[in-house]
Amino acid sequence: MPFLILINFLWLIPAQANYCSPSEDNCEYYLCLEKTMKCGLKGFPLKLGYGFCSHISGLQSVSPRTQLWLKKTRYCLQDSLNQAHGLTCSNMLKKSVSDHVKCYVDNGYCELDKSEQKFIKKFILREFLKAPKYILLNAQAMLKNGCH
Repeated sequence: MPFLILINFLWLIPAQANYCSPSEDNCEYYLCLEKTMKCGLKGFPLKLGYGFCSHISGLQSVSPRTQLWLKKTRYCLQDSLNQAHGLTCSNMLKKSVSDHVKCYVDNGYCELDKSEQKFIKKFILREFLKAPKYILLNAQAMLKNGCH
């Protein structure tokens, strides 16, 4: 009987971030993720997730094609975290970096023209300077390999 009570209790607990809703139009997902995971001001959801997403949302001087790519990629990044199993504050950054490359490539990064790719790379470099250097170098290598 205690086992059944435990199972019923666990059923009521939301699975990590799964009740947060990814969006291609805003960054609220990361605020919900922080509320759920409680990683703190220096944790991924606020420091990098929300910060990076907010910065992307503020970009206005890009082509309509790049704007569409940004929207689709924003959703993909949020949804990838939302679907992740075993997500913790300590493994979220590593998971997100591999998701960035996959989401970039899957949403057409390699089909963007060279000036659009250069703009995105420059933007990414500036934002990922907040992340450990090995993560930035790994992401760059994976992105380069993803387009071949």
